[in-house]
Formats: sequence, structure tokens, C-alpha cells
Amino acid sequence: MEDTKKKIQETVEETDDITMEELLRESDIAHLTPGQIVEGVFVRKSPEGYLFDIGHKREAVVSGNEVIPQEILSAPLKLKVVHPYSAAHGGNPLLSWADVFRKEASLNLKNSFESKTPVEGAILRATKGGYMVDLGGGAEAFMPGAHALRKNDKPSGRKFSCLIIEMKGGNIVVSERLAADIVREKAAGAIFSKYAVGDEVDGTVVSLAKFGAFVDIGGIDALVHVSDISWGGVGKMDEHIKVGQKVSAKILSMDAAAKKISLGIKQMSGDPWKKVGEKYSVGSTVDCVTGNTTKFGVFCAIEPGVDGLLHISEVDWQNPNPDLAKLFPKGSGIKSKIISIDAAKNKISLSLRRLSPSPWEKAAEGIKAGNEVSGIVMRVTPFGAVVKVGDALEGTLHVKNLDWFKKVSNPATMLKTGQEIKLRVLEFDPQQQRLELSLKHLRGNPFEKYKKKTVLDCTAITVMPAGVVVEIEPGVEGFVPRNEITRKKGDEVSELIKPGDKLRGVVMESDATRRRIEISVRKFEIEQEKKLLAKYSAKRPGPSLNDLLDEI
Repeated sequence: MEDTKKKIQETVEETDDITMEELLRESDIAHLTPGQIVEGVFVRKSPEGYLFDIGHKREAVVSGNEVIPQEILSAPLKLKVVHPYSAAHGGNPLLSWADVFRKEASLNLKNSFESKTPVEGAILRATKGGYMVDLGGGAEAFMPGAHALRKNDKPSGRKFSCLIIEMKGGNIVVSERLAADIVREKAAGAIFSKYAVGDEVDGTVVSLAKFGAFVDIGGIDALVHVSDISWGGVGKMDEHIKVGQKVSAKILSMDAAAKKISLGIKQMSGDPWKKVGEKYSVGSTVDCVTGNTTKFGVFCAIEPGVDGLLHISEVDWQNPNPDLAKLFPKGSGIKSKIISIDAAKNKISLSLRRLSPSPWEKAAEGIKAGNEVSGIVMRVTPFGAVVKVGDALEGTLHVKNLDWFKKVSNPATMLKTGQEIKLRVLEFDPQQQRLELSLKHLRGNPFEKYKKKTVLDCTAITVMPAGVVVEIEPGVEGFVPRNEITRKKGDEVSELIKPGDKLRGVVMESDATRRRIEISVRKFEIEQEKKLLAKYSAKRPGPSLNDLLDEI
């Protein structure tokens, strides 16, 4: 201390212009040591670098090679002494801001790693398997691609929060995804504390799925199910809601444990279906606007939130398969008739064709069950045929009604598309739009005409060992079994009967289900003989024909 005062005294004697206080401040430079941390206030920038006032007569210099952010120069900075007296800088002390900054940044990163606190980073460049990230203070880290929230990110300097997940020596690994999870976890906790079911919230649509839309409400993505977007039907999701759209919604449910929240956009307005029963009635005509078209029909907006379905079968009386997309471009205005309302299920059925009278109703007076009609075969199916009767009616000819006796397995063997045929109406119901037709009923029912015990004449058609196929009348055939041809035994059928022979017999069986009429010549002959015997004999007559048949 005495040496220092002596030097100062000598300097004072040599320089009258320098005060004692200035010399004392000048002497403070001698107390600066390399590595020492001092506080400096930025004065100005010079060609040499940054000039700082560190409480000494001489200003200290920070080399211009160090780039100090402009925004931090307004506050005092901690600086590290590099050289107390730098001849290259006019004898001023040479300091470093970067050394202090890097040391503090490294310490902050270590503390963030240990406390699992997210830090700020910026994409520097893409590398194999991920990205290199600038953490500031000269520190770089590697971020695996799977830990980035954006795929195929470009080295654009994008800034983001990340979590240090590994720190060994100079190697640092970070994760943007895990940092986002932490942020969202904190935000979610705040949301569950702040809101309750029934509260209204604002958010931004972040993504769309087939089942609904996800809305960011400030740290958690809540789901708006497709059924809760609109009171009316939702066809294509992006026609009702879009990514980036700001929406208001009502909280429908909250599950804090699962971190799930369900929202409803349509619940922000009253349910229009509650007043449907008051405003509309079955049979009334409404104006509506066509919406989405499907294979089975067209959805039509009757009013906001209230849609009705115009089924394909209710478009045209005569065309069962109209081109819906061509007939009903989206946004077209049409009139339609309400044919059913189910407000509880939010359903209204519409009809276009019922705006005009039904051809079934027009034909009600002219067509009756039992009438004979002409028709044209429109389609042949395995079950029969569809026959057009008149200008607009289509009736059904079932395979069972083609023939009384033949069991038709393939209707195409009897019917051809475009063929004109005569038919008998079995049933006509205009209300249910049902017309049942029959080909076989053009003739009377042979099983009712030729009942059991009926005596008839017939003609042999086919002779076979088992018996004879006979024609009772045109289109009506019967069968005489071998043992019912004659009482004689042992003779071959071919020796007894020839095709074309006339036979008289009695019906033993008349079964519509089996499509079979069986005849006995033998029993008829026995009856005839008994009648003759009874006529010429005083004895009690034997069993009658009815008695014999009852024994069958």
C-alpha cells in the first residue's frame, strides 16, 4: 500500500493537471486480474468494439468480434477481464461478454436438465436422423426426428421450446414433443381447474377426423364429435368446419384423469327439433334446399339444423332408380311433401313424387281382384317376374302362380322379357302399392273343380309301367296308378291302355300342394257293377262307391 501511494505522489509531482481522485481511479486498473468478473454499463460502440464504464477512469473494451444483442445493452452486464491493460486497445482493459454468457448459459442448461424445465431452441440444420438445434450461448443439441412436432422441417431458424433429455459432456439431446407434453400438462391442469361441464369456451380447430374435430382450447385438444357439430346432418366434415377456424362451444363432459374434454358446437344454439312437431305436420308441403347426395337418397335442409331425407324411392312414381346427383345439384331449392316425422330421433322423411297423385290411386277404380289384365314382362327373376300393367303399375308374378301342375324351377323357361301376356289379378292394394298376378288362375282351380269322389272322363296321354298320365281337360292332367286301371292282375299296362284311349274313372286324391290328381278306373267299374247287381238283386246291396273311396 505504501508503494502505491509513493507512486501516486510521484505522478502528482510530475503532472499538475491530474487530480488525486483521478489518479486513484487510474490506479484501480492495477487491481484488475484476468478472469475477474466485473459489472459494466454500455457507453458506446467504437471501431475497436463495445466500450463499457466499469467505474474506472479508462473505459473498458469488449472486442467487436463478440456480437452482443442490442436489446440487452440497456442494462448493466457482467463481463470477464481478459487483460487489465491492453496495448492493442490504447491501454484500456480488455473484457469479454461472451465468456460470461457461455458460462451462464451452460449452467442454465444444466439446471434446466436437472429440473426438467423446457428451454428455448432454434433449428440450425437438418442432419441424419433429426436436426441440430441452437440452444444459445454457443451450445448446440441434437433433436431426433421422432421428437419434432413438425415433420420434414427445414433449417429456417424456427424457434420452439424443447426439453433436454440427455446431457453428457458436450453432447446434448433435446425433445420438442416432450416439452410440449409438459406445457400441455400444465395447461390442462389449469383448464380442468378453471372450467366445468356446461361452460362455454373459445378455441381453434387443429385437426379433422371422420368422427369429429379437435379444438385447442388453450393447452388441451378437446373433441367435438361429428354428431355435436350441427343439429342437421353432417356429410363432409370440411364443409361444416375447417382447420384454423375459430369456434365457440359448450363443454359436454370432462375427464380429468384421462385428460379428455368433449365439446358441442350445436349446443350453443337451441335444439330446433324440439319445435318441429309444432311447425310441421305429415302431409304438409315444405320448401327445402338439397344437400349431400347418397346412394339411397338426398338430404334436404328444411331450416337451419333440421334436415329431411328424400329417399330414392320417393323421387319418381315410374323411375325406381333416378340419377340423384344429376337431378339434385347441391344447393338446389325444391318443394317436397312430409310423409313422416320422428322428432325424438331427429328424422323427417320427404317425398317428391307424392306431390302428384299416385298412379296406383288412379288405377284403383279400374283394377280389382279377379280381373283379367294384359301386361308386359319387364324383368324375369329366380322368383318369378315383374310385369308392367297399364302405363305405370308394376305387379309381381310369383313362380308358384305360373302353372297348376308344373313345378317351375326356372321362370325364364316360360317367360321372356318384353313378352305380352294375359294374367289374373289375385290382389290389388293401392295404399301398399302391391299388385299380385297369376298366370295359372286364368283357368279355374282344377283341385277345387275335381275334388275327391268326382267321376270324370279323361284321355290317356302317356303310358308307363307305373300307370297312365291322362288329360282331364286342356291344361289339366291326372294320373291313374297301375293297380287302379283294372281288377285284372299280371297284365302289362301297355297291353291294357294305349295313348288316345278314353277312360272313365273316379278321383281318389286331389292335392294342390303335391300338384296331383289321382284317378281310379277300377273303383269306378266296381261301383258300376254294384249298381247293376242292386238293380236286379233283392239282396242288400254291397258297399257304395263313396264307401269304397272313404276306405282309401
